[in-house]
Amino acid sequence: MGSSDDENQRYSAKAMHIDKRTFAGNVNSVKEHDDRKITGRAIDNFGHYQEINGANGESMPDDVKIAFDRYFKPSVIEVAGSSNEPWTYPSLKELNDIWTRVMPDDFTNQFPAYATVTQKLVAEVVNEWRDSFGNAALETIHIIFEENKLQDDEARKTYIAQIMKGGITRREYYFTGTGVLKGTFQTPIVAKTLSKHYQAIQDIHDDKSLKKPPKAALALAIFAIERTLKHYSNGLEGIGDLEALSKDTKAPKELPAVTSLTGKNTKGQDLISSNLWDKIVTAAKSHVEPSTTGVPEATNGDVVNGDVEPFPE
Repeated sequence: MGSSDDENQRYSAKAMHIDKRTFAGNVNSVKEHDDRKITGRAIDNFGHYQEINGANGESMPDDVKIAFDRYFKPSVIEVAGSSNEPWTYPSLKELNDIWTRVMPDDFTNQFPAYATVTQKLVAEVVNEWRDSFGNAALETIHIIFEENKLQDDEARKTYIAQIMKGGITRREYYFTGTGVLKGTFQTPIVAKTLSKHYQAIQDIHDDKSLKKPPKAALALAIFAIERTLKHYSNGLEGIGDLEALSKDTKAPKELPAVTSLTGKNTKGQDLISSNLWDKIVTAAKSHVEPSTTGVPEATNGDVVNGDVEPFPE
């Protein structure tokens, strides 16, 4: 994901609507005057509307918003979750492509008219999606504490130290086998946290699904687990901003170490094979509810250097 200036200029130039609203400006450079907040972040207004007929460009008609929520939103999350860059937002071109691919025929060609409000809504959607991993990790770890009767700080610290053995490339909590490397990323703690991704995209029609490995989603799930375990390993009780993962200022520095787990080694081997991805996804989906409609922090120096063997299934 991520957008270039050329790409944004190309799409901003196309942003004309039959109601004569004109979209102008470099989509990434013009900041809205009121600096409104979305989930705690100032969101740039990607360009500005020159209002000719009084329309403000800040909202969608009800029928478009319903289609946005039903079709566009889960598809945006799917694209974000399959990205190689979990801390970026979909580019303007990606949003246009998603819109064209999944929106009802009546709205297929109307993306330029709603480019500004769409990017604002997408920023909110992606931030909420990231936060869902923080919530899930916190909830799952509390369940583990209860199941193992880990009520005091020392007991929790001992337990966490045990499951975090192995460094970022071979954490014990990655594997289902006790003392055996198998079932990678299929443990309850990982699967339940990752399940939030599939909870969010479960209503995508099969013919509209990209069916790509959830690389960014898995990276965010592990990142959320890591930060929660580190929190409790320090004997801290208050949850602080554990749930608000999207506001974590350390993420840009620490995420590359986790994201590298979904890449390749120097031999060109995928660390996670396609067969293992299938198993990871199956484990995560098993936790999806039916739709009604004192450990060292990871740094860039921990990024997998390519000499790691592929993960066992």
